[in-house]
Amino acid sequence: MHRPPSMLAGLAAATLLLCAGAARAQEGGASGSGAGSRGIPPRDLHLSAGAGALLGLSGVGPYADLALTFRTGLLEVGGFVQGAYEFSGYELLGAGATAGVGWRAPSGLRISLAAAVGAHDYERFGYGTDVDDPGTDGTTLFAGGRGGASWIFGRGPVHFELGLAVTYEIDLLRPRKLYPAPHPRYQRSIIRDVGNTHVTVSLLRLGVTFDMP
Repeated sequence: MHRPPSMLAGLAAATLLLCAGAARAQEGGASGSGAGSRGIPPRDLHLSAGAGALLGLSGVGPYADLALTFRTGLLEVGGFVQGAYEFSGYELLGAGATAGVGWRAPSGLRISLAAAVGAHDYERFGYGTDVDDPGTDGTTLFAGGRGGASWIFGRGPVHFELGLAVTYEIDLLRPRKLYPAPHPRYQRSIIRDVGNTHVTVSLLRLGVTFDMP
């Protein structure tokens, strides 16, 4: 079953809904004062969706994610879900938690940098590595980092946000899988370690920031 393409479609739909909701919220808050005029709020809730590219050791493919973070002062914590399809054949779902630094300038600039831990679920990992290799499934634990920069638009307490993000994730536990060879010319079984190292770049990242007192 090929799950991540449908996951990507779902995240794309979430991005569009997020954008539409932000536009309505921004219109509703037009009578309020801007972030620059009243200073930076001590806390905020940030919901964002991103679309971009997965850059793996074995190839590239489309990537999307949905993230929710809470900032108080400079401390920012949150969680995310992600989906990707690597053109060499494997598919990926992931989820994780983050903790790091979130900074906002009165001008509207927002910068975040966080450590991340979570799990990757692979399907058909190793597919196409050799002729007729069907690949295998597996779940790994990963660690990495996430960084982003964006610009906050509109008047509070709800703001539309547009930016970009980069992530780095490396699978720490790589289960070894043994599965039957698909072709008579192979040995009787294939042994494969499931896991990879990924860099993702979200060149389009839409978000909504909810200011909190």
